[in-house]
Amino acid sequence: MKRYKNTKASQYIIVGVILASIVAAGFLSTLLMQRVPFEDYFVLPWAAGRTWLLEGINPYDATINQIAEEVISESGYLANLPAEKVLLLPMLDLVFYLPFSLIPYEISRVLWVTIMTIVVVLIGYFSFLLSNWQTKQTGKILTIFAILLWVPGITSLITGHLSPLIILLLVFSMYLFLQGQDTTAGFILSLTAGSFFISGLLIIIFLTYGIIKRRWSLITAFSAGLTFLIIISLLLLPSWPQDWLRIIVANYSNLNLVQTPLMSLASLLPGIESFLSIFLHIIFGAFYIYLLISLRTKSERVFIWNTLAATVIAYLLNIRGSIHYLFIVIPALLLVFRFLGERLGLFGQIVSWALIVLLVAGSWFLYLPVEIITTSSSLPLFIIWLPILILLGVNWIRWWAVKIPKLPFESF
Repeated sequence: MKRYKNTKASQYIIVGVILASIVAAGFLSTLLMQRVPFEDYFVLPWAAGRTWLLEGINPYDATINQIAEEVISESGYLANLPAEKVLLLPMLDLVFYLPFSLIPYEISRVLWVTIMTIVVVLIGYFSFLLSNWQTKQTGKILTIFAILLWVPGITSLITGHLSPLIILLLVFSMYLFLQGQDTTAGFILSLTAGSFFISGLLIIIFLTYGIIKRRWSLITAFSAGLTFLIIISLLLLPSWPQDWLRIIVANYSNLNLVQTPLMSLASLLPGIESFLSIFLHIIFGAFYIYLLISLRTKSERVFIWNTLAATVIAYLLNIRGSIHYLFIVIPALLLVFRFLGERLGLFGQIVSWALIVLLVAGSWFLYLPVEIITTSSSLPLFIIWLPILILLGVNWIRWWAVKIPKLPFESF
């Protein structure tokens, strides 16, 4: 009772502001979806889960597409199905949508956007913990709002993409691993296995370092978690691997859906596009192999730098590259900002904040809102140039991040 009596009024104000912000996010998302056309990546898995749970129809059945279109037409949202009008998610990812499938579409859509808003805020929070960028509290709050309000943030939230949740799990598992909570980190890491296109390279980094450091609890927890998820999914729907692979083969047989950011970069020079694409993938693939090999030093500082560098490589090599996955490079970006301030002083801080303003205000100035949401795959500023700029920055700070002893990382 004394503890509750001594609670400061400011704490109630903070909680009230947070709750009000969550409600406001849901209300604003409803207005936006009713007024702006957008691609809806949520409706297909929602419809697949709902028809499976309530009607017993296979979630990979061809009728799901028609059901999703009917749901959209009956809602008040200006939504459209994405270009690939089939369910490409494996059952391991579909389970994230199942609780929402039991709720009517209009309500579940708002809930999804609201929860993803919280997820993006948490990505920013844990990215600060990983990068240990020592800036003022106001600066941290403004940066997190920038991550939420820039073009990839708004677009990912409105289109209902799963990527923010997967990236949060990756970032959180890395934080737990650095805290020595290997079992929890391994289990959370296993939850991202269904999105192997974006999480695969990072999973390999984690498991390789775990083997080198003989932190077997990470390996055991990841293996047990993944095995448990696979067994449960097979018990619920034994045919899902064959059904999912059939759809994947049908849609990727001619590689028409494969478009890595490096392929987009190579397409800028049509005359040598094929050669340049192969060359770039070999170069960045070799760099990733170097990151794996250099883990043998067993240094935690090396692991942190290598993993954050690998997040950028994972984005550039993602076969379904789009701005929805850009959250994965946020920890590396904040790490670059940190060393800009530490090594260049006031000038570095000015450069960092100028880049943040450019990414938010500049992006909205360059693209109209409707174009951003409906043609989100055609934003080369973010898909190509931002991750490459971050990778250059990460390599520029490598000596300070790896060689200088007693980094703040070690405070973990």
